[in-house]
Amino acid sequence: MYRGIFRQSSKLSPGCHPLSDGFSFAVWAPNAAYVSVVGNFNGWSPDAEPMVRRGNGIWYTEIPKLPSGELYKYRIVTPDGRVYFRADPCGRYAELRPGTASLTWRSSYRFRHDRAHRRRTEALPSRDSRPLSVYEVHAGSWREGTENYRALADALSVHAKEFGYTHVELLPVTEFPFDGSWGYQTTGYFAPTSRWGTPDDFKYFVDTLHNAGIGVILDWVPAHFPRDEAGLRIFDGSAIFEHPDPAVSEHPSGARCVSISKTNTSGIFSSPPPCGGSTSTISTGSGWTLCPPYSTGI
Repeated sequence: MYRGIFRQSSKLSPGCHPLSDGFSFAVWAPNAAYVSVVGNFNGWSPDAEPMVRRGNGIWYTEIPKLPSGELYKYRIVTPDGRVYFRADPCGRYAELRPGTASLTWRSSYRFRHDRAHRRRTEALPSRDSRPLSVYEVHAGSWREGTENYRALADALSVHAKEFGYTHVELLPVTEFPFDGSWGYQTTGYFAPTSRWGTPDDFKYFVDTLHNAGIGVILDWVPAHFPRDEAGLRIFDGSAIFEHPDPAVSEHPSGARCVSISKTNTSGIFSSPPPCGGSTSTISTGSGWTLCPPYSTGI
């Protein structure tokens, strides 16, 4: 599995993670000849922050004194000289469209209600015996004036509780480039879309719903991804996330279908999405995930 590749290589974590002073970066690009981190902080210089190849095709580096909120991409060079600029497949924060970069992020949010929500959840009867009532919502169009995670949380928690719902289900909020897809063409599987706020704003959403006794379900779309240049298609110059034959990998919508038969890549599509939690219940294919009542956070 994707995360297993990293665990086998000095227990590295995929993506960008805060250090005491700066950030670490790790990306899987097994067929790349050279990878570097580029961004505003180094003038998008191709050689300012080269990455070191570790085992299992992982590239890694640490950049000291790098602040939170900096744009970055991976510059990937193939053995035959092709150059790609890719967003982070495991990035936790994405640039607002039409931008396609990832952003460094150091969270300052502390969950206020997870423990209380966990106690309430554990005190309930088993899932098989208690009723479930789910209210499905598109975050960007539910109600005028609530087009951000915090305003949506405040209004939706009251509404759902008033009408007796046990859960709120959000249409996909993992980062996506095209508004018209309503989130079903994902480019950032671990980043809540920046259309409606920051990762900490999304944590506030989950925290507020949990405080109201409302569970949070996210639509999760790991079956296919769009062809956008900064995304996963031929990520390192080869088809590491999809089938190499377009006749097999091409989706009727023009997207690329995930090749879940590849054990090295399928794990990225069955890992917990950004619900502010450390554990999740996830179905395979296009499905849903239940945000846990407690977490260590994004």
